[in-house]
Amino acid sequence: MATERTVSAGKYHIELGKRNELNTKIISQAATDLVPLIENDELKAAVQRAIEYISRYLDRGEVVDGVILGCTHYSLLVGELRVCFPDITFFAQTEVIPSKLQMYLGKHDEIKSKLTTGGTLDTFLTGKKYIERE
Repeated sequence: MATERTVSAGKYHIELGKRNELNTKIISQAATDLVPLIENDELKAAVQRAIEYISRYLDRGEVVDGVILGCTHYSLLVGELRVCFPDITFFAQTEVIPSKLQMYLGKHDEIKSKLTTGGTLDTFLTGKKYIERE
């Protein structure tokens, strides 16, 4: 499940296809309406919509073993989705990327040595709404 742009680029099919030893069927589902819902702090509606996307496949008798939440926004839904679908493995980018980056940097000292630590963080948000949370 990803944005329209990510799905149309076919990146997950390409990358997962390289390592598809089990000959697993990979389905890409554009879920373009989730980002606006999440950015407008409508998480319950976003979770419900994600449930509808997944249920559509289950209702047709498809076996869904795993769902990649292919947008960083979608990581906000992972907890609720795991409760609703305990037999499905969910892969959230916010859980996968940091450890993969750390592993990669551990193997590439030439890159790690060029990085600095103790810097500042600038955050840029999409959309017009900004919500400050404690």
